[in-house]
Amino acid sequence: MGTITIQTRQKTELVDVTAELETLTVGIDNGLAFFSTRQPTAALLVAALTPELRMDFVKMVENLLAPFRPFKQMRKNTPNAEAHIYAALVGQSLTVTVEGGKLLLGEGQRAYLVEFEGPCQREIVCTCVRGG
Repeated sequence: MGTITIQTRQKTELVDVTAELETLTVGIDNGLAFFSTRQPTAALLVAALTPELRMDFVKMVENLLAPFRPFKQMRKNTPNAEAHIYAALVGQSLTVTVEGGKLLLGEGQRAYLVEFEGPCQREIVCTCVRGG
């Protein structure tokens, strides 16, 4: 088990954390790695995203919930309802196969921390289960 800390820089952004997550799987020849965020307004995602697709993802996030505004939570002077909803939709955990200490991802795939309420310091926790 291990933890990494990531500093985000934007309100909404995708941070490639593949290399950082692999530091938590060193020594695992074969198995599964379970990663989760410790904050309710960030998420984890595996995808093959070009820089342009990352920008499109951010644009989509910034506009997807517009028809539902204003949120009731906003009326209570808590303006992060959208961040909570996005994190719940994307998901706050990942399970990835590990082979030879490396994440077994598809061609072009990377692991991303998705920030919805930045800039913030985020933690990702890892638990590994060794395979046979």
